[in-house]
Parts: sequence; C-alpha cells; structure tokens
Amino acid sequence: MPLSALETVEVDYVASAADLGALLANVAQSDAGVGIGPSDGLRLDVEVAAGAHLGSQALRQIAMPSPLSCPDCHGVLCEVNGGRPLRLRCQTSHAHTAETLATHVDEVDEAIAWRRA
Repeated sequence: MPLSALETVEVDYVASAADLGALLANVAQSDAGVGIGPSDGLRLDVEVAAGAHLGSQALRQIAMPSPLSCPDCHGVLCEVNGGRPLRLRCQTSHAHTAETLATHVDEVDEAIAWRRA
C-alpha cells in the first residue's frame, strides 16, 4: 500500500516505519499554516455525490463522458478530470473506480450472452 500511495498522490513526507512516530509528533507540533479551500471542481463533485441533479453540462466541468455505462443506473459514466486513481461518475451521483467496475464483470458477461442469444 505505501508504494501505491506514493504513485497515486503527492505526498508531504516519506519515512520508514521506525521514523514514523517521530515524524508524526513533529507534524502535530508544527503550525498548520494557511488553510486551502476546496476547488470549484471538488465542490461540484461533492454536490453531485450528495444527489444534486445538475445535468450533463455542469458535470462536464469536472468530467468527460466515457463509453461506459453506470452499472447502478445504466446512465453514462463520465471520467473525472485529472488525478489518480481513475474515477468515474454518473449524473445521478454514483461513483466508481476501475476496481469497483471490475466487480460488475459478471453482469456485463451475462448481458453480452443474453444479447447473443
């Protein structure tokens, strides 16, 4: 997991397990500095996640349509711009990663088999 975290996000510190306690103590004692508010994109993402139906034009501010359908509502999944890991969101608040979509492989296989029949 630590290597995955380093590959996925920008980190402030890297420490060995032996040095982690001292590092956390130093961070806890340091000044927090100026707070950074959420970006407009994050605010919009949270609104959609909370159930706000803002429409496809609003969603395009933070994500672009993909050729995938939402396994929950069968609407269009949009790929959230920037950042890792890959995140997908539909207009009705469902959110997925590649890992969560992979859990629906059996449903996709069944739909393909039914269509061929």
